[in-house]
Amino acid sequence: MSPPLVVVYTLFLIFFGAQGSYYYEISFEVSSIVFSGSDDDLWYRVCNSNGECGLFNTISNGFQTINELYSVNYTSHIDLGDVSNAGSLTLLTTGDDHVCLSDIYVNGKNYDSGLFPECI
Repeated sequence: MSPPLVVVYTLFLIFFGAQGSYYYEISFEVSSIVFSGSDDDLWYRVCNSNGECGLFNTISNGFQTINELYSVNYTSHIDLGDVSNAGSLTLLTTGDDHVCLSDIYVNGKNYDSGLFPECI
């Protein structure tokens, strides 16, 4: 039996859609705060404003280096929205490391998590 996944970070985002398969580049900026990184496997997915979600993808060995930008390509079988629809991104972990993110980018657009890094 797999250990339960714990929701560790949710950020509302705006997505741009296309016909057929939908492609997104998602970048996670790890905070410069000491111990912000993690070597635990991380899982993420994106959802549109109707609650329809793409599949979870794995980031093996997590975000190990602080103050580093990690980029992943995300392909969805559903349209996650256009510029007028707000969606969400969920990041999960099965480990016990703390992860602090300064910013998240989708297709090059910055979705700042706020004045301070979001730590989980």
